[in-house]
Amino acid sequence: MEIQQSIDAERVVLVLRGDLNHCAHQTFMRVIHSLSPDTRCTIHLDMVASIDSAGLGMLLVLFEQLGSKPKTVLLCNPCRQVAGALRNSNFYALFEIRDDCPMR
Repeated sequence: MEIQQSIDAERVVLVLRGDLNHCAHQTFMRVIHSLSPDTRCTIHLDMVASIDSAGLGMLLVLFEQLGSKPKTVLLCNPCRQVAGALRNSNFYALFEIRDDCPMR
């Protein structure tokens, strides 16, 4: 997992490349633990081909890290498989998920 981090208009922007799974845990956790509470975050999932239960769990840790406020995290452009996993896990209730974000 490769994570590119930048700041864009009061939001932290994370561009993920690779699978969001147990192998990405250390890299992902290092980045999210560097974020302060109440940070608004956009995560581009364009280049994430799959997500497993560990990846879903990491997104939940991010949600808690940023204050557990619905729609604080924007998940952008998940592929069909990732979008299905997010939908099946009811992540649409916690995250804003859009498939029309401009590519970064």
